[in-house]
Amino acid sequence: MNTLTQLEKEILHITPLPDPAPEFLSNLASRIATPFNPKPKPQARIRLAWAAMAIIVFVLLSVAMIGPGKVWAQIQSWLGLLPGVGLIEPDTPIRVLKETVSQTRDGIRVEVYKAALTPKQSFIYYNIFDLPSSAYSGDESQPGCIIPQYLETDDGQRFEAFSDSEYEQIPPEINALTLVIPCLRNTLAGTTPEDWRFLLEFVPSEGPLELTPVYVFPTATPLPTSEQSEQTPVVENEIQIVVSHSLMEGKDLVLGGYIRGLEEKYRNLIGDLQLFDADGHLVPFIYDLHQTGLQNALSNHIGSWVIRFKPEMVAFPLEIRQSYVEISSALKGERASLTLTFPDEYSLNDLSVNQSIEIAGESMELYFVRAQPSQFGGYQYDFYFKEHPVIKNLEVSMQGIPSLPQTTCIRCSEMHGEPVFMSSVWMETGALHGNVSVEFGKPVKVIETVTLTQSFTPPADLLSQIHSAADEDQACIDFLNVSERDNPDGTMPNGKVLIYQEIAPFEGYGLVLYDLDGSERKIIGNNLTHSEISPDGKTIVYFMRDKGLWLFDIASESSKQISDLQGSDLRWSPDGKWIAFQSFAGATIMSSDGSQILKPSEQGVGNIVGWSADSLRLYFRKASSNDSQGRLFVYSLQTDKTELSEMIDAESFISRSFTISPDEQSAVYVQSGQNWVLDNFRTGEVKQLSNGITLYDPVWLENGWILFNLYDPIRGTNGAPLMINPDTCEVIHLPEELSGQVFGVWLDQ
Repeated sequence: MNTLTQLEKEILHITPLPDPAPEFLSNLASRIATPFNPKPKPQARIRLAWAAMAIIVFVLLSVAMIGPGKVWAQIQSWLGLLPGVGLIEPDTPIRVLKETVSQTRDGIRVEVYKAALTPKQSFIYYNIFDLPSSAYSGDESQPGCIIPQYLETDDGQRFEAFSDSEYEQIPPEINALTLVIPCLRNTLAGTTPEDWRFLLEFVPSEGPLELTPVYVFPTATPLPTSEQSEQTPVVENEIQIVVSHSLMEGKDLVLGGYIRGLEEKYRNLIGDLQLFDADGHLVPFIYDLHQTGLQNALSNHIGSWVIRFKPEMVAFPLEIRQSYVEISSALKGERASLTLTFPDEYSLNDLSVNQSIEIAGESMELYFVRAQPSQFGGYQYDFYFKEHPVIKNLEVSMQGIPSLPQTTCIRCSEMHGEPVFMSSVWMETGALHGNVSVEFGKPVKVIETVTLTQSFTPPADLLSQIHSAADEDQACIDFLNVSERDNPDGTMPNGKVLIYQEIAPFEGYGLVLYDLDGSERKIIGNNLTHSEISPDGKTIVYFMRDKGLWLFDIASESSKQISDLQGSDLRWSPDGKWIAFQSFAGATIMSSDGSQILKPSEQGVGNIVGWSADSLRLYFRKASSNDSQGRLFVYSLQTDKTELSEMIDAESFISRSFTISPDEQSAVYVQSGQNWVLDNFRTGEVKQLSNGITLYDPVWLENGWILFNLYDPIRGTNGAPLMINPDTCEVIHLPEELSGQVFGVWLDQ
């Protein structure tokens, strides 16, 4: 029976919520009044009358708790964030794989382990294990098999793959398909079995889904004219900021939104966000690049963003500010010129210029020119200008050849520590030498900057989650305190660190040896990356491209080659007798003088995890062919045997980030996209070390601390490394001079 009043029908009309599941009905009121603890639940569908009743209950509770003047702005629906799929409605019917299907042929195992079929998307995941490195060419010019996999039915209907895991939409009436893999990706013909076929069956999902609740707000959340007034009416074509999604993740509030009503031509002309609380204080936040589900949901919108901040001490409502610029058409009458001197030989790609030109009443600085062979033949010249507050694009021409088409943008990129924009010229004739006249013209200028504002207050249920999250443990370092670089006196240990960084502006990148306090600096060599310092701090081992493995004596500054092998992930054993690395042929161990080679693994996909403190065991990861899943193996130098490690569950998969401590009692790894945790195997405690910052490639130190590289994903640059004491949560920031990627550390103890 459906006996809705007129008011109830109007609520349903303006709030098209999905049909709630039974558990949603039974727990709705308590969820609003008490702290929220999300738990995955089975799916179900119910009748419209019950849906209407749930909506009415929610509206009445909302009115009671937040006041009738705000209730319409707080009406929202819920979506779930499903890993590997994205945002779905809570009652979305999902079909999953009935059972794992695998085949082993010639020692190679292919396993189809997961599927998720929704009315809009189809995902099927498989992995390839024990694929020998000999199946690959090792030459980029010979890529091997590139024929994609596909799905087909018994009657010949075919569904193509969009990527390694996503396929064309599979209709709900099709519950059995054959996955056809013509050949294993990138393998050479004749090296592995071909024409793999897997019969897959799909069934409705009955178990609980790992859904993260996401609040989906109306298409616009207008700024109220005052605290007591009604909300500003939504004008359909009005340009405004829209807060569209929100969710709690740990102690952080994640918001997603975009600018509504803005034309496509403004996509690259959007400024940064600013957040202010109710007291007018600036609220610090970061752009969350790891929320791929929200990023994908918003990617087609102009000015889309996903941010993360700490809501615990924030006074709501927030004021969100975002700007965009109006630009002129290209000013054809404006011209300028420079004479540049190009070298006879291009030892470096980037040629420093640092000269100014006057154009359209403004002074512009040409920062540098990047010259490199083009994939189409000839040479391409990229002219990088320092970002200017008014001029946002400029045409360049040489010898009558104009710029390639270039998009006008603001904050286009950062190069050599400066925000820049670029114009390019392709010279079919090849490299230029000597003095060359360069013409500049058709500048594009900013006419006006338009700033938009929007208000946001979390709904009652989300506020409840914010309050309950306040009791959760704090990470050792997060995006709020990462910039607090004052170290306690006497905490900086003595030692040396190997950094890959720009040796000097426009002089290329190389390997540099520093004292940990930044006081001493020694250039080891240009274009050297993978390296490590010996346990006694006297020798550096490094790979030289196409020239094998080398040792460098720090005192004498002399070097010698010990092997022709190439690889990465160098790890010196604690006793200094062995050097482990990941080669194309698999995990490899070499004596420190190059006289002996051990082969714990013949599989090339994976990485070195770490040595035991007594140098008798090497832990390494063997992974599937796409490196998405791996298992932990251990090699014993005493028995010359490799086996699955018993340190963790033998069926557990580990990621590339998994790094073991020298005492073999704990490990660090990435969890939830970018947050590092410490897993203590003895106690079972999992402790959060970082939150909301991008750390990578940890190095366990002899004193029990862990050194991390720090990366800024927005600027695309490495910051100064930092060290964390996992027991006390103390943090030491290395000097800014050490900004770059760390490859080796030695402590003087």
